[in-house]
Parts: sequence; C-alpha cells; structure tokens
Amino acid sequence: MLGYHISLGRLSGVPVRLDVTWFLLAGGLVWALPRLFLQSLLPDASLALLRAAAVVIALLFGLVVLIHELAHALAARARHLNPLHITLSLAGGGLSLAEDHASPLDQLSIALAGPLSTLIMGAVFAGFWRVLEPFAPVMGAIARTMALVCLTLGGLNLLPALPLDGGKALSAGFWALGVDPLSADRWAGLFGRWAGLLMTLFGILMWFNTGVREWVWVAVIGILVEGGAHTALRRQGVLRALQGRTAADVMVRGCVPLPSSLTLDQLDSALAQRSVPCLLVGDERGLAGLLRVSRLRRVRPEAWPATTLQEVMLPLDDQLQVPPELPLARVLHRLTELGLDEIPVMRDGALLGVVTRQAVHRLIETSLAMGLHD
Repeated sequence: MLGYHISLGRLSGVPVRLDVTWFLLAGGLVWALPRLFLQSLLPDASLALLRAAAVVIALLFGLVVLIHELAHALAARARHLNPLHITLSLAGGGLSLAEDHASPLDQLSIALAGPLSTLIMGAVFAGFWRVLEPFAPVMGAIARTMALVCLTLGGLNLLPALPLDGGKALSAGFWALGVDPLSADRWAGLFGRWAGLLMTLFGILMWFNTGVREWVWVAVIGILVEGGAHTALRRQGVLRALQGRTAADVMVRGCVPLPSSLTLDQLDSALAQRSVPCLLVGDERGLAGLLRVSRLRRVRPEAWPATTLQEVMLPLDDQLQVPPELPLARVLHRLTELGLDEIPVMRDGALLGVVTRQAVHRLIETSLAMGLHD
C-alpha cells in the first residue's frame, strides 16, 4: 500500500492502483441498486439475492472502469507515450502519463479510446442480456444493468466538456486549429461550463413542464458537467501560473540530508539545527531516501526512540527525484501523486536542491494574485 492506494499489480505492463475511496463507490452501488433498480427487474427475488446481484454489478463496474482506463493507456503507448499507472477511485478511474501529449492527434486518439471501449462493452453486455434473460433472469438482469451502465458511461464521457474525454477531444480540435494547448483546454472548459448550465436549466424546465421525474437526471448530469468543467478551468489557471517554470527555478539549495541512523525522537532537534531543513535521508555515500510526513505519523510516539529514519524512509528511485529542467507543473503532479511535501532535484546522482510543495503553491498564489495569468 502506498499512502491511500492499494497496489493491484500490473495489467499489460501498466501498474494498477486502487484508491480506498473506491470502496465508497462500490458500497454505494451495493446499497442503492437492489431497491432503486434491481427490484423492478426481479420483483420475485429476495433481498439477499438482489444484494448478491448488486455485489456482482459493483465488481463488474470496477472491471469496466479498469478496461476503460487500460484502453487509454494502450492508446498512449501506441502514440509512444509512457503510462505511469491506472488508479481506480470514488470518481471512477484515472490514467497518469509520464509526459504530456506531443500533438493534437495524441490527445484525440487517447481521449476517444476509453469511451469507445466502454460502448463496445455495453454492446457485448446487451447481447448477453438478450441471450440470458429467458432462462437465467438474474444473470440477465445483471447483464442488462451493465449494458445500461456502459452505454451511459460511454455516452456521457463523449460530452464535449472537460474533464470528460469528449472535452479532451474538443481541446485537441482547438489545438489542431492552431490554439496553444493551455488555451485549447480553457476553451473546452468554458464550453463545458456553458453546456452544463444549459443541461441543468433544460432538465429543470422539462421536469416542471412535463412532471416526468427522469428529467431530473438531465439536470443532475448538467450540474456534474458544469462542476467538472469549473474544476478543469481552475487547473488550467494553475498550469498557466507554472508555465515556463522548471524545478531549478524554485528549488532550495543547501539541504544537508539527515543520517539514516537518526531516531524519530531526535528528528525535530536535528531539523532545528539546520539552516535549510529538509526531509531527505543520506550519508557520505549519497542520498538514500526521503521522509513522508503521513508515514511518520503512523509510528506510535512510544516507538520513536527505537525507530530510525532508515526504517521509515522511502528508498530513493527514479520517481522520487526530478531533474532541474523538469517543468514545474510535472513536479507538482509528482508531489501530489506520491503524497510528498518535497522532492530532491538531482543530476547524475548529485543533489542540487529540493523543491517543496509549499514553494510551488506560494509561486502559484503570487502569480494569480498579481494577475499574471488569467
């Protein structure tokens, strides 16, 4: 387990992680599906049977989301981009790439791969539904539910609104027309906000005029689309604030790594004695690893005198260091993904400095406050 993620291994060479929030999503499905949907399909089934069917649907839904993200990952690999990992969470799923898209075609092909795979799975489940329903009604109901889920999920993802896949495809279109990538994302985000607002108003008006409750779902989807687009626009503001900046621009020099033999009860005093406090661990042979605050907090206070930094540090690897020329947006992404407060800047094994999350956030706040980036 890394932070709040559980490693599920690799799929086609891509690491798969399960965020603990996914269990909230699965639990919500198991709780809601029997009474709100499955009971109408299987009126004679017991509650226990409906619950069992809901568990199967929740697991299949996780598999569908995983295949959706794997389609993104395989499309990225086909475009010579390296997928870092797939994460399943309360929000569904997400794919992290080691580098940014190199062209509009990269972004378009990767964006469309996921929804298309989901729509294909919807068609497959619909076929199973037709075959199974006459002689296996429970299995048929599960297949019918999954067909509806896949077709709905695939269709919604094609809506031209960031951060949905359709919004990424729209952004790729703007990019292909000569708009720079950040501005293309901004236009796609604005389009998503207006589309979400119009969907919300349309759904509410149709509900009041017709009395058909299903129109409420159109309004709910509109609210979600508008909220997602608003979040995407805020992210674009952050990326603009970091545009043109690298790790070398904000790194702090003069960090002296802490000895690995130091115990946790000695940590505070050791940091206080340094002119540049940092959470790196090493010795005369070089940097060995780094500390994460959340990991330190898991150690009971009574165990601090007997626990060394060597025992709780994260061993240094390629993901736990950055080169000085790495764009600052990628550095912030790395810090966030790994749950780190700081990360060493290195060149050929030599420590050049440290980038802290606080320094990056301070730069963002200063840039936005000065109105340097709209």
